[in-house]
Amino acid sequence: MNGGTINDIAIHGIDLVHELTGLKIKKINAARCWNAYADKDPDFADCAIFMAEMDNKAGLLADISYSAPPSCGRLPTYWNFKFWCERGLLTFCLADKNVYVYGTGDSVQAIEGNASKVNYLDEFISEVENGTSCLTESVLAMTESCLKVQEYAGKK
Repeated sequence: MNGGTINDIAIHGIDLVHELTGLKIKKINAARCWNAYADKDPDFADCAIFMAEMDNKAGLLADISYSAPPSCGRLPTYWNFKFWCERGLLTFCLADKNVYVYGTGDSVQAIEGNASKVNYLDEFISEVENGTSCLTESVLAMTESCLKVQEYAGKK
């Protein structure tokens, strides 16, 4: 079937949060996987959620699911991220090239996003050729986080 809904989908979000913040998952507080829509395969857990604590004590909530309409890449809530604090909010999503920064009061600033200058396939090939492991260590750390969340979800 797959490696588990959390392993297959959440790895990308956990990796993005790590790349943007430098934070890693320290503790899993809750996790759940279930079958919501895969009627033809009732043992397939097509939906998952989890709550975790980052290494700076910040909370992370994730709703991960295969249950999305075919047009999900255009929906404003698909791969939607919000970072907030007492002085503002930063939000972005897959369907919009802009990052929005909301300050105190009514101020909002739209910042046009830029494509990544890093080609991760080239980085991986360079690691193999040069014997370095910086990218590989990051990938392994994110994979370990996902496996811990998936393990927690499997506990009854």
